[in-house]
Amino acid sequence: MNPLDWNGGQFLSAYMPFVLVLLMAARVWQSTLNHPSEEPLSTELRMDPYQVAALQHREGAVRAAVTALVHAGALRLEDGVLKAAGPLPANAVPFERAVHAALAGPVGDVKALNETVDRELDGLEEGLRRRGFLMNPEVASRYGKYPKMLFFGAGLGPGVLKLGVGLWRGRPVGYLVMLLCIATVMGFWMLGGKPRRTRKGDKALAKLRADNEALRTTAKADGAWGTMSSGSVALAVALFGTGLLAASGMGDLRSYLMPPGSGGGGADVDFGGDSGGDSGGGDGGSSCGGGCGGCGGGGD
Repeated sequence: MNPLDWNGGQFLSAYMPFVLVLLMAARVWQSTLNHPSEEPLSTELRMDPYQVAALQHREGAVRAAVTALVHAGALRLEDGVLKAAGPLPANAVPFERAVHAALAGPVGDVKALNETVDRELDGLEEGLRRRGFLMNPEVASRYGKYPKMLFFGAGLGPGVLKLGVGLWRGRPVGYLVMLLCIATVMGFWMLGGKPRRTRKGDKALAKLRADNEALRTTAKADGAWGTMSSGSVALAVALFGTGLLAASGMGDLRSYLMPPGSGGGGADVDFGGDSGGDSGGGDGGSSCGGGCGGCGGGGD
């Protein structure tokens, strides 16, 4: 018998579990498309703070670099304007040089600064893709496309057809409309996201935070900010966000880097306990402490 000829109770009793099964299948399929998913090698975690920051959030690399250069005295925030204030540190990495050079000319807000160093940010992200930490565009396209086609096409399609039949025959369709609305909302909620990192990238970021657990605590301690190296400052902001700046007495710089309405997602909160390890002491320059395993170069 054609399911479109079933009465409302028969159709709904079969259609509800059908939709649920297809939603779960689409979600599982989506999960399998998020690869690679293996544990990162220790050698793959050897990155400079700006690669770490770009792993967390693209614009996070600029925030980390600005903070480190202000800490080193190469930049200064004055009357809400960020400007070059001194020479670069001798051990500055290429990304720091790009940010400092961008601020030698007229640059407006932090959004304009991000646009000025856009090519360098692309280079950081490309290095992370080669490590398998960020999704390749073709993988991201499959992730966002095919599971949705399965659910919204094969899953909701029969319900929409039944709705049309019911309306044409003058039958009550209120419950079916409600089910379709709920299923649509659940579909967008469960399938609508497009992760930037792979599961391997998520594991890498979690390990970097865990390996640098003491750094967050050190950065928040009274008076500790001035004793930290610029490399440790950059790494702290890269891993744990600009929320640390308020505790360090650099709240004005945080406001500049995170103006109202700028978004920024999880890159700019203090990540609390799931964080990472280096005493924040003299690890020198822009090298990563603890689990970072040293400098990997600006763009890999």
